[in-house]
Amino acid sequence: MVISMTGYGRGELEKDGLHFRVEIRSVNSRYCEIYVRLPNHNVFLEEKVKERIKQFISRGKVDVYIDIEIGENFQKKINIDRGIIKAYYNAIEDLKKEFGFKEETSLSLLLSFPDVVTSKEPVFEGKELWEFLYPAVEQAIGDLIYTRKREGTELAKDISRRINHISEIMDKINERVPLVVKNYREKLKERVIEILGKQEVDQERLEMEIVIFADKSDINEEIVRIFSHIHQFRETMESDKPIGRKLDFILQEINREINTIGAKSNDILISKHVVEVKSELEKLREQVQNIE
Repeated sequence: MVISMTGYGRGELEKDGLHFRVEIRSVNSRYCEIYVRLPNHNVFLEEKVKERIKQFISRGKVDVYIDIEIGENFQKKINIDRGIIKAYYNAIEDLKKEFGFKEETSLSLLLSFPDVVTSKEPVFEGKELWEFLYPAVEQAIGDLIYTRKREGTELAKDISRRINHISEIMDKINERVPLVVKNYREKLKERVIEILGKQEVDQERLEMEIVIFADKSDINEEIVRIFSHIHQFRETMESDKPIGRKLDFILQEINREINTIGAKSNDILISKHVVEVKSELEKLREQVQNIE
């Protein structure tokens, strides 16, 4: 099965006054790289999210964005620093004595000074937060997998079309091989007759030259191997395991064989077909780079 490394997933959950939002984006990469961004750095949560994603994804660069909003029903913890209040009060009383002020020092005045009253958001343990966050993470992962499979289906259509085209071109090359030797034989005879005129042609020497040419330009083994690679490529496309790297390796092998055919062949039509195959291989390798 072809699964793209490019995808997007989103999960959202509101429970007991907590609002969780999870977004996951993935792009192609040689390895599995997962980056988790949390409002407050929490190693426990980060590792839990990574572990869960790795159960579904083996390759790709994955960015996870997690937002946690705390509702009003979670009361903030209020802290009043009595030491600072006392310091402010004593300083004010000293000023009153020094300058003869008569105003009373009110509590509201003391509470208005900086750092006297502080508030903190409620603190949750990592395990407790994970229980809340888990459903939103699962939803985002499910969405991500769906989009990766959907794009993979479209990739598979294009890849199948191109590998089929390569197979068709190889059929043409295979059909052309016997004609190449035949054409060489005819051209060689014409050239020899043109040079020797009415002199007797050494048939044994002529046949020897043709055999040497046929041996040097023999591409049957390369053709057989390419068809074998194409068959292996198609089988791999149906596998349920990650296939991106294997497909890329098979394409490299096909490219190596077609280069050998291009180097051996002296036929214009075969050379033209070789260029067509190489063009399709280049496009295929671009597509395969995005497969998990």
